[in-house]
Amino acid sequence: MGLAEIDGRPVAIGGDDFTISGGSPHNVRKHSRQFTQPLATQYGIPYIQLVEGVGHSAKADEAAGHMGLPGGDLWWKGVELMKRVPVAAGIMGSVAGAPAAFALMSHFTVMVKDQSQIFPSGPPVVRRAIGEQMDKEELGGYKRHVHESGQVDNEAESEEDAFEQIKTSYLICRTLPTMSRRAWKPATRLTVAPKSC
Repeated sequence: MGLAEIDGRPVAIGGDDFTISGGSPHNVRKHSRQFTQPLATQYGIPYIQLVEGVGHSAKADEAAGHMGLPGGDLWWKGVELMKRVPVAAGIMGSVAGAPAAFALMSHFTVMVKDQSQIFPSGPPVVRRAIGEQMDKEELGGYKRHVHESGQVDNEAESEEDAFEQIKTSYLICRTLPTMSRRAWKPATRLTVAPKSC
């Protein structure tokens, strides 16, 4: 995670990695977005998040002696980031909790077919809470979110397809280097009435 280039254009890349503590942040390992979002904002470059992980760690709560809740600071930084630069997200596997919310805080989101799911809480929590048995695909698979809820823009056939969609998305490939500087300029007012069609 850090700075990279796509076809010679700079981007910042962050996300959550399930292979490290299930992608859950805790006192030892913070969200990578805490480091990569400020880079995107500072340099005015697109931000890409690759997400696979859960948001909450019961083990971290046990060690701390209290339940950890996500701080509001990260949410506001995410909103500010979206005002300034293009944000794209690739949902690469199962995503729950805070990473699910962060993944949807983007201008373009893609899920990998039959590999990615996104939900506030997974099937075991749903079963305990309301007694309903659902698998991960039913609860938050690509069919649910690309074709029904509309929370996710596109489906990808594979991870490579997801990377290609992010790479060639309008947001990333059409970004002008001056975007962040132009974001706060007032619109130019017409001094002459436009011609009618």
